[in-house]
Amino acid sequence: MKSWIDAFTVAVVEANASAIGTLISTMPEFETKEERIHARALIEEALHLMENEKSKTWETMQKIKQTRTFLTGSLNQNNCEYRG
Repeated sequence: MKSWIDAFTVAVVEANASAIGTLISTMPEFETKEERIHARALIEEALHLMENEKSKTWETMQKIKQTRTFLTGSLNQNNCEYRG
């Protein structure tokens, strides 16, 4: 159990989403109350990290959407015929 907690700690410190996911799917049964408390704290921190990543991804997607809308609008304006 100690090696899982150590590996999970490293994954959380490095904010390694892939390793966190793998370790969550292979979470062992903990033998002591102390191990369970430690694991719970780490899982809560990992959840917080994932929520932050989700928020950053959403913000990036919104920026890309705005840029695409802007570029599409610019292209449409450039296709207009000047009749000045």
